[in-house]
Amino acid sequence: MLFRSEGVADAEAGLVLDRIDRRGHIDACGELSFALEKKNLKSATIQNAAGKFIEPTLDAVTAAAGALKEIPDDLVVNLTNLPGDSSYPICGTVWAVFKKDLKADKMAAVVKAFTWALSDDGQKAAPAENYARLPDAIAGKAKTILGALGK
Repeated sequence: MLFRSEGVADAEAGLVLDRIDRRGHIDACGELSFALEKKNLKSATIQNAAGKFIEPTLDAVTAAAGALKEIPDDLVVNLTNLPGDSSYPICGTVWAVFKKDLKADKMAAVVKAFTWALSDDGQKAAPAENYARLPDAIAGKAKTILGALGK
């Protein structure tokens, strides 16, 4: 991958050294929300699999996730360097992990919260919180998993 930057090493970047991985970038899915909150934190455009230089944006993360050909039932996916003109090449996922054996009232609350997050309203609200929307195929599989937990 090739990098283009106009000031990634600004003083502001020093504030987030603990959030920058060993390759020197802020992960587009896990830390993009942090970078977007810091309006003056500059970022690099990175060449993707299609040869296009892409800015790290929420839409570019959604495009990368949407490029997945198969989504396994456990939702463990690799979002790195997927095809597509607008796919950001360095993406990861954010996971929600909780016990399967929660008490019924707590499980109901978890299922209710995540059901909303995966709904059209929840997905529409995600960008305002600096999170990328999930492609329908991923959201659908996540809803199936939630449905099984709520039983």
